[in-house]
Amino acid sequence: MDNGNVFLHHLFLVVGLTIVAVEIFAAFLGNGFIVAVNFFDWLKKKPLNPVDHLLVVLALSNAGFSCIYGNFIFFYFTWPQFFLEECALPVIITLMFFITLSSSFLIAWLCLYFCFKIIHFKSSFLAKVKMSIDSAVVWLILISEVIAFFCTIPVIWFLGRPLPQNVTSVQIASGMLSFTLDNLFIYFVAGPIMFLTSLIIITSLMYIIWSLRRHTYRMKKILSPEDDSMLKTHRSAAKTILSLLLIYILFCTSLIMNSSFQPSDDVLIYFWWLTLWLLLSVSPAFSVVLIFGNSKLRLALQKVCSLITGLFHKDLIQG
Repeated sequence: MDNGNVFLHHLFLVVGLTIVAVEIFAAFLGNGFIVAVNFFDWLKKKPLNPVDHLLVVLALSNAGFSCIYGNFIFFYFTWPQFFLEECALPVIITLMFFITLSSSFLIAWLCLYFCFKIIHFKSSFLAKVKMSIDSAVVWLILISEVIAFFCTIPVIWFLGRPLPQNVTSVQIASGMLSFTLDNLFIYFVAGPIMFLTSLIIITSLMYIIWSLRRHTYRMKKILSPEDDSMLKTHRSAAKTILSLLLIYILFCTSLIMNSSFQPSDDVLIYFWWLTLWLLLSVSPAFSVVLIFGNSKLRLALQKVCSLITGLFHKDLIQG
């Protein structure tokens, strides 16, 4: 590799890692805002709704994914010897798998919660589920974490085995130990779970769209304030779930593509970086949708923006 190519390679690496750092910061900023708003409400002894619990756990999970995956990338390029430490690789890979599955379930439960809260079901069974959905949220969160944990047990067992004596940091950093496991996990464990959670999200969205059409048809005959309010709720929920579905599809696609290639000095390196940036953009994108899709978070953001704007104008006047 000549000096020009070496310079371009290092320049692209610096740019790539800078974008990764910005995306991680954005993920912490957005998801941290969700956690902070609910934490201050809890300190003020304000009651937290079940959806608030879901949002907090999901925000923590999304921020954790950005942190773990981002650190993996930085160590990968700047300090590959780190992966020779006894517990480094098992801990990082296991946490990545666990948080991926956990986030997938939590997004599905959030969409399902929206669906049950705003739709009136004729089925007696679904009506009973609707009545108990608030109390079931905590159990859904716990079940998600338990399933995610048990699904990562094979990963813990595989990565917990002693490394061969002749393995070098370069071999580990190039993915020779973990890529087979990566693909097996994605196709046979994460794949079915992501398919199931995507099905839950799509079903929830279809139910809400169907209900929205039904109420729209009803409003053409009888216009009432109650129907107008219900239509706004349906539209807001449909937009939120559709946005979550599109981002989740982006997440699944970029995760599979990013795990299917290794960052090496060939033409695929640029495609690998693109899928990495898309993958890390998911967490801040989720936080934006969750903030603007929740009235309490949206109002809190407006207050923060007003406060910042007021302080800025005050500094300008004093200056």
